[in-house]
Amino acid sequence: MFRFRFIVCLSVSCCFGRLSPAADPSTAPTESPSTRPAVVDPAAKLDQILKDLSSDDWKVRQQAADSLLEVDASQLPRLRKLIDDTKDLDLRNTLLATIGRLEERGLISPSLVSLHVKDASAVTTLEALGKQLEFSLVTDSIDWLSSAKLTADIDHQPFWSAMKTLAPQWPVRINPVPNDTGRLRLLNVGNDYLNPNSTVAGPFLICPVSLQSSGSVDLLAPAPAFKFRSFMLQLAVLPEPKLRAARLRVTVTDCIDEKGNKVKTTDDNVRIGIIEMPLSQASTVMLRLYPEGDMGKKIATLSGVIRFRMPVRSRNIEMDDVFNGKEKPIDLGGRQVKVTVTPQEKDFLVKLAIPTNVSIHDEQSLAAVRDMVLLDAEGNPLFRRGTTQSMVNRNWEFNTVFAREGISFGPGSKSTGEAAKLVWNIPIESKDIEQPFELKNIQIAP
Repeated sequence: MFRFRFIVCLSVSCCFGRLSPAADPSTAPTESPSTRPAVVDPAAKLDQILKDLSSDDWKVRQQAADSLLEVDASQLPRLRKLIDDTKDLDLRNTLLATIGRLEERGLISPSLVSLHVKDASAVTTLEALGKQLEFSLVTDSIDWLSSAKLTADIDHQPFWSAMKTLAPQWPVRINPVPNDTGRLRLLNVGNDYLNPNSTVAGPFLICPVSLQSSGSVDLLAPAPAFKFRSFMLQLAVLPEPKLRAARLRVTVTDCIDEKGNKVKTTDDNVRIGIIEMPLSQASTVMLRLYPEGDMGKKIATLSGVIRFRMPVRSRNIEMDDVFNGKEKPIDLGGRQVKVTVTPQEKDFLVKLAIPTNVSIHDEQSLAAVRDMVLLDAEGNPLFRRGTTQSMVNRNWEFNTVFAREGISFGPGSKSTGEAAKLVWNIPIESKDIEQPFELKNIQIAP
């Protein structure tokens, strides 16, 4: 008889970036007080806003109400308590609206990091970054980082912006694994998504990857010219691993070349692979562009919106006696799944069998694969090596390998023990979110 426990989490998940711990004095550059940005006490800032909300001047009150959205996430418990304590109906309604907007903003807020290092080792830098993140940076080896020395002066910048700042100084490449929740794999080979052409939009890194052109020329015309031209632009879209985004879609809202010509685009472009193809190694989207007239050699600006779903309520499911290689049935958010965990020489093979009459592209089925974590007795996650998909006996079969070996910077330990618990976090309520972005100076002609 197997055992599993249900833990229901009903709080709205807010992913605000956290302030960093103090930098290592031995690696911090020398700065005068005048050159370092002033640090504002979040509690003192809220005190002033609340005082201004009681002002006799309506302009001051309006400005204070607008400033509530700038309150730090650490003050949310205080705002909730104020709702319970106040008898002022207008203030109560203002606070309720503010909390709702802050919580929604928090769902897509980037992780904010600070880094003050001078000629620091790559390993020291990764350790400092990892302490400020809600997800882990993982690599199989650090030998290739041994000679890298880093200098940075970063204050409360989005994680992807910090990585772009560091990119020219070390050989780190990002290997996104969409179905490996809570981790970002670092390698010294692969795609260079952290190049100057990429842009940071909230918790997303967006990078142009390739551009294919096609067209036809009318050779019978007195002056042969293009009858039809189009471009296929491939973008890589990388969310922070903490995001757990679903149903991602990119839509272009405006596209202009360097001559000021407007470039037409397809509406509601191809869906991104994070959700529609959960086993892909990169989240990519193909955008069709239709230039008109005498088009320039660059796209000056390409603006758009990333639309996605975020879980606001989740259910944790745990199983602790499936490590004998025998198949066990379990209900994962209404999905009847069969689970088999087989210990191997250096790792564990976890097999999930989902009936083919169930969609594997909805949030519950995707979470069953993407958000599955194997923990040791101390609660440290084992390293996900990869997942394969096949169809066997009218079941979608997902095989995921978890290993004990690896190096992790951030939440979790650098080494793990034997697997002791299999855990899922299944969304039971989600919310649609939009994140605008803008790319600049995309080369479309030599």
